Order: sequence, then structure tokens, then C-alpha cells
Amino acid sequence: FTESEWKSVWRIVTRKKLPKTPPPLVKFIPVLAELGGYNNRNADTPPGPKPLWIAIRRMHDFAQAWEVFHTDEE
Repeated sequence: FTESEWKSVWRIVTRKKLPKTPPPLVKFIPVLAELGGYNNRNADTPPGPKPLWIAIRRMHDFAQAWEVFHTDEE
């Protein structure tokens, strides 16, 4: 994932400050899938293709907005 993709998804979904390094995929994929309707509960199975597809489409929109509007200030 590009910097604008993972950073925009992280801030929108978790509403937490950005980590200093990109999160590992095992942690990021469930966060990303939440944009596609995945509930990310402890007992849930990993996200399937449909929520991931929806999430990736939304992520691209967020990443584009991040590149245009984001400043380095937190």
C-alpha cells in the first residue's frame, strides 16, 4: 500500500494517531476491511473478497483526498 493509502485508512477507521511505521498486513487488512462492512470482532473469520473489494475502492478515494488535502500537522 502507498503511504497515502495506509495512512488515510488508518486515521479514518481507527481515529488514532498514525504509527511511525506502516502496520503489518495481518493488522492492517482487518482495519481496511472495515471500510467494506467487515465488523472486525475477535470471533470473526478473516474478511472475504467482497468487503475487501469495497474497502479498496473506498481506500483509493480516501488516498486521493489525503494527497490533496493533508498537511504534515497531526
